[in-house]
Amino acid sequence: VQDDKILARASYIGAPILDAQGDAAFWVQQDNRWTLLWKGRPAPGTPFSARGSNTSPTEVSPPAFSLDGRHVAYSRRGADGRYVVVRDGKSGTAYLSVGDPVFSPDSASMAYGAAAGPDYELNTLVLDDRIISQVQPKGGPPLSIRSLWGYRFLRNGRLTWFAALAGGKSCFILGDDTSADYDSVAQPAFDPGSRRAAFAGFRDMKAHAVVDGEDGPPYDAVAFLQFDEEGRRFAYTAKVGTSSLVVLDGVAGELFDEVGWVRFTPGDKGIAFWARKGSRWQTEPTRRNSDTSVRADKVGNLILAGSDGSVPVYSVSENGAWHLI
Repeated sequence: VQDDKILARASYIGAPILDAQGDAAFWVQQDNRWTLLWKGRPAPGTPFSARGSNTSPTEVSPPAFSLDGRHVAYSRRGADGRYVVVRDGKSGTAYLSVGDPVFSPDSASMAYGAAAGPDYELNTLVLDDRIISQVQPKGGPPLSIRSLWGYRFLRNGRLTWFAALAGGKSCFILGDDTSADYDSVAQPAFDPGSRRAAFAGFRDMKAHAVVDGEDGPPYDAVAFLQFDEEGRRFAYTAKVGTSSLVVLDGVAGELFDEVGWVRFTPGDKGIAFWARKGSRWQTEPTRRNSDTSVRADKVGNLILAGSDGSVPVYSVSENGAWHLI
């Protein structure tokens, strides 16, 4: 039912999904056949025979749609138990398992992960007709993908993906660059509008915050990588020996014994975070306000309340007991 209008009756109906234009799409099984109903009619490539299951998760996947509303993709299980991704009625290569397909913002390209064997771990990235199963580190031999951790298109159409590689390495790939210049990567971060990407890259025992493909300074560790709501500003925490600091838009801040829970304040007024010197914790940059300075063993999540984000709400632990302040 959509807007009080009955769209279908069947022995099984899957959860409805709305495309970018608001049209509902859902799987139905009737007379031992699967049909993806979209825009009031069967989607390309459907109906087809069911394989014995009366629930969709084991045989078909939720559909994905292009932003222009012209293309649809989904995966289905074949008679041999392998899975194919079907785009506009055309089936791709069969794999042991496949990930969810995603379309580019201009609706021209599509990508998905696939398990080419020997097990069900996604170890291949399929981009349109291109199959990517290895990356080329600078100055070294190609390394096979062992586990594909995630993939998505940025608003500018560049595909980003990150994965574990053979030899204990990992990579974050931005666009068509299939090189891997880091020993390992972690903490991928994207701005809310999917325009920018960042991650922690580790090389030669040092950590870098890599933003839009550019290395930040080397630190002993980096964490809490994040963009503001507009995607214009970027912040993270870093360690230098036993001290910690916050880096905002490439500028390193004051050194503390420990920092954490970095938050951008509403209205692009800067950032707030926990900082510790000795046994005393305080919120920055309002550390001179006695209401935000506490003696505690540990501190918890920092939330900025109020219309202007000026009221810090947090939890603290002292002598084994937690308190909300």
